[in-house]
Amino acid sequence: MLSESDINESLSHALSLYTDASVERISSLLSS
Repeated sequence: MLSESDINESLSHALSLYTDASVERISSLLSS
């Protein structure tokens, strides 16, 4: 079983990746 800390770490990692991708996409849209 995954521990709660493992799940939290996975979620925060996925969220940071998603946020980074969103920021890059928005930045490229604004700069175009």
